[in-house]
Amino acid sequence: MKIENVVPQYRFRSKGDFIRNQNNFYLHFLDTSESRGTRRKRFCFDRFRGLYPELEKETTREVTDGIVNKKEIPYDLLYKCYKLMSELVFESDPLVMKYNSPERYLIS
Repeated sequence: MKIENVVPQYRFRSKGDFIRNQNNFYLHFLDTSESRGTRRKRFCFDRFRGLYPELEKETTREVTDGIVNKKEIPYDLLYKCYKLMSELVFESDPLVMKYNSPERYLIS
C-alpha cells in the first residue's frame, strides 16, 4: 500500500477564526442541482465521505437546508469536517500542487 504525502492545510486558531475565514469551504457540503460541481468531486471529499459517511450526510443535509432555506449554517459541523478533511489532501491529488497556495486548497 502506497503511503501518501499529506499537503498540510491552513490551520485556524479557533472556530471563530474558521467562521471568519473559511471562505467557501461549505460548498463541499452544498447539495443542490446548481452546486454539484467540482468540490463534491474532489478526491479529498471522496475520502472523507468514505471514512465519515454519517458525518458527511448530516453536514450536507444541514448545510443544504441552511443555504436553501436561509437559515444558519452549521459552523460547528463544518469546523469539525474541515479538521478531518484537512488530513485527507494528498500531493498526488489532481490540481492540489498547481494551486498558488496548496495549503489553502480546501478553502479556495
